[in-house]
Amino acid sequence: MKGIGFTTFQYLRMLCGADTVKPDVHISKAVRKALGKQLSPMAVVELVEQSAKNMGIQARQLDYTIWRGR
Repeated sequence: MKGIGFTTFQYLRMLCGADTVKPDVHISKAVRKALGKQLSPMAVVELVEQSAKNMGIQARQLDYTIWRGR
């Protein structure tokens, strides 16, 4: 048995209150459109978390904003 995937793990972390993002299809697509290239799910999380930090907002807030704008 492989276990849960990274995206599911991130979702579970968010449900437990972690300030992170879930690199689902919508978030990954937004990042790909912005950068012009596909990133790994881990790189998407790092990029969005750092971007949120630079903006002075929570990563989960940026995740939700990106997801809503799809």
